[in-house]
Amino acid sequence: MDEELANDNISISSPSYPEKPKEEIGKQSINRSLLSIGLFIAASYFVFGTDLTYILILTLVILIHELGHFIAMRLFGYGDVNIFFVPLVGAFASGTKENVSQRQSIIMLLAGPMPGVFIGVILYYFGLKDESNFLIRSANIFIFLNLFNLLPVMPLDGGRIIKSLFFEANELVGKIFIIISIALLTLYAFYAESYFILIVPFFLLIQLNSQSQSKNVQVSVEAKGIDLRKSFSELSNEEYWLIRDEVGKHMSYFKQFITPGEYRISEGEQKIIRQVKEILSTQTTQDLSLIGKILVVASILVAFFAPFVLIGIFQVLLQA
Repeated sequence: MDEELANDNISISSPSYPEKPKEEIGKQSINRSLLSIGLFIAASYFVFGTDLTYILILTLVILIHELGHFIAMRLFGYGDVNIFFVPLVGAFASGTKENVSQRQSIIMLLAGPMPGVFIGVILYYFGLKDESNFLIRSANIFIFLNLFNLLPVMPLDGGRIIKSLFFEANELVGKIFIIISIALLTLYAFYAESYFILIVPFFLLIQLNSQSQSKNVQVSVEAKGIDLRKSFSELSNEEYWLIRDEVGKHMSYFKQFITPGEYRISEGEQKIIRQVKEILSTQTTQDLSLIGKILVVASILVAFFAPFVLIGIFQVLLQA
């Protein structure tokens, strides 16, 4: 009798964990992308007061750049892939995938700037040949915008490539790299008097704070004996809700959605799921050899110098 009562007490005091919610994969929204492009063009026109032709060319260059990332993501099996323009700042392609290799990540990042540099060089040739200022101007935008994106500064593609190649496994060095990027971008914004650029280091600071809070969650979760080296689909119901509790305790933004100990779906559950996936330590597969890394760096260096060498050759040939 006493044994049955003890078992009843155990079952009453043990928490019941409902089934973990499923992640909703959003559909590609062409209308949202088109709306963001329209807002980008309108904001650029009214703020910078430059001619509309220049803004349209700039928009096309950015779109082609992001389409390179978009196509690479689709080829590598990313889900929820979208392109979104941010007024006065630029654009980004986003997608989700649980298991990403270093090689895929590098190809995806290079797929944005490399085609743009190539297009710029071709346009420059025909601009010189036809003596077209329009083509030369367009070529300059293609070349310089994409080369700028290859600079080794976060969150540019070049910075993300360097981080993936050398700093991915070292959290401290990665943070130092981001801090240096923040300092360089801030200095450039004041030097060029382009203060709208300050929005980028501002978001990097938010990212650093979020990473620090995420680390606190990881430490707390691992103290509970939960192995984080797994994908979201491999999490048990109990593991999901316990990780979710720690997110609510340590991450200020999610306190509005999470009451630790209450295991019910919140209106912000999809955001919580994405954060839980960020907490999981599914490291990028390091499948690039030292030679592969050297080739990636060499290709970036070639991309910086080759356009100017080719333009010089074009000028000599067409003037002969």
